[in-house]
Amino acid sequence: MDTQAGEKVWIPEISDQKLEELAGRIRPVYEFKDGVLRYIQPVDLRKTAYTWDPKPAELAENLKVLSEFRTFHSYGSPMFFKPSIAEVLAQIPEEFLNKIRAFQIVDAPVHVDDLNLEREALNAGYHVAMTRLYT
Repeated sequence: MDTQAGEKVWIPEISDQKLEELAGRIRPVYEFKDGVLRYIQPVDLRKTAYTWDPKPAELAENLKVLSEFRTFHSYGSPMFFKPSIAEVLAQIPEEFLNKIRAFQIVDAPVHVDDLNLEREALNAGYHVAMTRLYT
């Protein structure tokens, strides 16, 4: 990420207004145990780890993969991956914002070895995931 005053910015700031606007048209999807991709029921955009106990909503139909990119997610404990919707929406590249309808975290750290692959981010207080964007 870019730097501000010589410090690396892992997750850009996002205003409440911008967050609400993006969340109104770009929604998280989750693959539930039945193997079906669904949207999830609304959760707090900043405070809830949306991948923890997501509640299924309608089917996520007719989605096409546009891109995948690395996202950073703050943690309280390195062993708990707790991504928020706000973290993802704040990091979506500008060129994709008007094209996408949904996103999905498709790869996230599970084991200590996964955490060690991204030592700089881990030491700065962040997990690294791979996030897929859908049109």
